Amino acid sequence: MGENGFRQRLFWALCLVGLFAILSSTMSKNPVLNPFARSLQTPDQLLGLVASASTVPGILVSLPAGWLSDKLGRRKLLLASSVVFASAPFLYLLVVCWWQLALVRFYHGFATAIFVPVANATIAELFPKKKGERISLFSSVTIVGRASAPFVGGYILSVTTYGFHQLYLAVGVAGVTAFLLSIALIKKPVSTVASFASSRVDIGSIIREWGEAAKNKLIVAAGVVEAAQYYTFG
Repeated sequence: MGENGFRQRLFWALCLVGLFAILSSTMSKNPVLNPFARSLQTPDQLLGLVASASTVPGILVSLPAGWLSDKLGRRKLLLASSVVFASAPFLYLLVVCWWQLALVRFYHGFATAIFVPVANATIAELFPKKKGERISLFSSVTIVGRASAPFVGGYILSVTTYGFHQLYLAVGVAGVTAFLLSIALIKKPVSTVASFASSRVDIGSIIREWGEAAKNKLIVAAGVVEAAQYYTFG
């Protein structure tokens, strides 16, 4: 397979993994999270804490995940995120109180926090002259999973009578599918395409590079806009 063929194959593999991964993560919270939390007798004032627990990893690891993928290779980080996508859904089956649900949500949040920035970075490197077009296409594919999740989840809730376990089993099926696809399709390239090669981690350079990013007005502006988007739409 030529280099261009590898680029195309990896791109569509990322899209397919992203579709099932985002379907899984979104279905785990919408529309099931609030009724599940209430069934666990979660105090009203803590419902927001449970719901937001999965966003904390995004604050903590999105930046270092992207940086580590520069140094350790995209594939390792993508596979790590797929492990979380595959394992987290089954932990919901063990939850018996609200704080356990918050902990599972926190763990589940690492999946998207790692996957999205690393996948976008991979696509940007695969298609340096068409990165905007390809990242937009990737985003559109994942939105299909995000948009269909509430319908699928709501349907499962409406036709099952044994609590929330069937829904989280379906979430697990989607997560495991993303994991298996990532193993089968995201192969190590024969060249240095997409920076899969390893390099030594220099902790000192982290501060310098993060400082440079914080001084970039375009990066800061994009971050503010995205923050406003998440604040508005969740």
